[in-house]
Amino acid sequence: MRQRNGRKGNAIIEFTLVAIPLIFIQISIVEMCRGMWDYHSLAQAVKVASREAATRGAGCAGAGCAMTVGQIATTISGFAVGMPASSLNVTLTSNAGNVTCNPLSTCAGNNTVWPPAGGNAVGSDIIITGSYNFTSMLMMFVPGTNGMQFSGVTFTAKTRQVILF
Repeated sequence: MRQRNGRKGNAIIEFTLVAIPLIFIQISIVEMCRGMWDYHSLAQAVKVASREAATRGAGCAGAGCAMTVGQIATTISGFAVGMPASSLNVTLTSNAGNVTCNPLSTCAGNNTVWPPAGGNAVGSDIIITGSYNFTSMLMMFVPGTNGMQFSGVTFTAKTRQVILF
């Protein structure tokens, strides 16, 4: 077969015009999935921790029965897969007050009983709120952001459990 002059290189140009947007779409899909993974991991982590604290029962302030802030922090960091404890911010709320762990790693060794004696009665609320700043690789493609100089998106998850027994 003979090629006409002026038609050489069409395939490489067509491939380039199609491949660049397709590669960007593939990277975008991976980053969206990673963001969804992080959000759902955070939501599951605070849900499991609040459920575990609520199922200890009313009047559970004695040794061996009550949970500590450090145990709750360990539970959250164990379920928050892929998120370092130094990047998670958590607030533990009960009827007796709040405990704030900004970041979560600061509460890992805290032996304070939670919920405290005034906040562990039947009908009391156990509320745990967590937040995580998600930064994406996609921002390196946005003009004017100077690469990864992007503050990210903050994912928040909040759960409420009631002490029933």
